[in-house]
Amino acid sequence: MAGIQVGGIGSGLDVNSIVNQLMALERQPLTKLNTKKTQYQAQVSAYGSLTSKLSEFSSKMSELSSEDKFKIFTTSSSNSDAFSASADSEANKGSYSVNITQLASTHKIASTTAASGEVIASSAGSLTITVGSATASITIDADSTMSDIRDAINTDSNNPDVTATILTDNDGNQRLILTSDNSGSDNKITVATSDSDLDRFVYDPASPNSGSPSSTNMGRIDEGLNASATIDGFTISSSSNQFKDNIQGVTLTASEVGSGTLTLARDDASITSSLTDFASIYNELRDTIDSLRSGHLEADGTLLAVESMILKEIGTEAVISGNTYTYMSQVGLSLDSDGQLQVSSSDLTDALDEDFDGVAKLFAEDDQGFAFRLNSLVSGIIAGGGIIEARTDGLDDTITSIESQITEKERLLISTEERIRAQFTAMDQLVSSLNQTSSYLVSQLG
Repeated sequence: MAGIQVGGIGSGLDVNSIVNQLMALERQPLTKLNTKKTQYQAQVSAYGSLTSKLSEFSSKMSELSSEDKFKIFTTSSSNSDAFSASADSEANKGSYSVNITQLASTHKIASTTAASGEVIASSAGSLTITVGSATASITIDADSTMSDIRDAINTDSNNPDVTATILTDNDGNQRLILTSDNSGSDNKITVATSDSDLDRFVYDPASPNSGSPSSTNMGRIDEGLNASATIDGFTISSSSNQFKDNIQGVTLTASEVGSGTLTLARDDASITSSLTDFASIYNELRDTIDSLRSGHLEADGTLLAVESMILKEIGTEAVISGNTYTYMSQVGLSLDSDGQLQVSSSDLTDALDEDFDGVAKLFAEDDQGFAFRLNSLVSGIIAGGGIIEARTDGLDDTITSIESQITEKERLLISTEERIRAQFTAMDQLVSSLNQTSSYLVSQLG
């Protein structure tokens, strides 16, 4: 309020105190509105915390919606210098005799020598280079040197996975080296040309010139071979040093020639860890819900609905055709008296021994696995248009309405205080006038 408010001079009353007390009564509805606004804002914040925890829960369920998290194998090699291995969820436990007989190599060829800076091609021409099934015609400009030809091959946009380098000897003479980017017998290099200046680069792997190049042909440095091995006596090969799925679900990596035993075993510790993670994130969500129920979302219907939907999903049978297990309690996960999920390692081990695949499907099978279903459920709860967004939108609308009421109430309070002060000012002036009259009459009568 503008200016200094002074009252009670004529009447002797403490007008400011009286007005402040009257306005305190007038402000009580405004105080209640502000309290309601704070409460609703706290509920919106609480739903933010719930959404954050639900999102974290959904992400973990998505991660666990893969059989790779429940069908885990360890691999061990008795000769790790010769080979190692990794296994995915398609593998099975077992032991295999492995003998690495040859490593994969890349095809490499070399040209005859030329002096550094010597012009190889006096006129423009081209080299047709084929690697495997890929072919490219490389344009060679007139007056090109070895270095120019190297650069033309390496920078060509259609380069068929070949790398050109220059090898310089002690006398300064240069050779063009062509190396296939990929190993194996299917990735050998063929070079052809119709330009006589470029004849020295011709190469046909069907009739290779090993060792030193001839005047009309590049020479082979490395043949370009497949890796080969035997597993339990059966021969296998690969263009790289990796043998994938020759043993179901296993990638075998060769490092050197040698033999040994590969053993695959079930990794119960990692499987238990995955199920412990499942229980832990569920229990964290339960703790968040319990905390919110004891706080700003006490008796909140939406919070109760979210909790009920998740509990129902936990307790609903997983209908998986041909699967041994349909409930989590059958594999060692059960709710205790506080609603927390507990994992029994012994029961889980028994279940894994009885039906290893069944445990994985119970959690990760598409459509019916518990991790899959919980992820789908919670994703829908926190998605746009879900029940949490609907609830928070309603709270936001209520807060906006309260803010409008607060603004209007504050405007009315200003005019109310002005009116009350005006009334007390008029009264004060009247009392002052009456006091003056009284004093005059008393004076006259005296």
